[in-house]
Amino acid sequence: MRIWILLIAVTMGLVACNSEAPTEEVTLPEPPNNEVSAPSSLTGVFNSNTGVLRGIDFSMDKTAVSGAESADQVESNDNSMMYSVDINDSEFVDLIYTFSGDQLSQIEMDVYASDVAAADTYYQDLVSYFNNKYLPRESLWDGAVNDVPFTTFVQKVEDPENPGVIVFYERMSEASAAVYGE
Repeated sequence: MRIWILLIAVTMGLVACNSEAPTEEVTLPEPPNNEVSAPSSLTGVFNSNTGVLRGIDFSMDKTAVSGAESADQVESNDNSMMYSVDINDSEFVDLIYTFSGDQLSQIEMDVYASDVAAADTYYQDLVSYFNNKYLPRESLWDGAVNDVPFTTFVQKVEDPENPGVIVFYERMSEASAAVYGE
């Protein structure tokens, strides 16, 4: 009796595996797709469309980041460096590079918009950009540059007093990368 049940289960499994379900194949560029243009609203911020952001990636140390970043440095300490880029007369972006030891571990991009509508435009432009550059998602994307995996997260700040957008790029730990198959 058990053998019959086992044979039926195996047969059903084989039939299910061989049945041809219609599949739609989607061809996406292998992330990151650096051929995707940066949002026109933030072209001056992205500066170079290579690396993770502005030609900088998580394989770089503090000296390399400092040498590659062309924006005005606002402050620096043992663990981070902050730069600022003007978008226009009333809007700007702060770029904060955080280090674990001497190795880059996080990039934060804070977009300070003039009003909530501008913040919404920046947010939509960034989501569209990340969906084209990486695999389409809602607010979190995974990528890798120079074999170093990272996660990107974007959040809109709808505070009428301080509207804007925050983007975090964070280097994945080896354990996290293993879970994601990197």
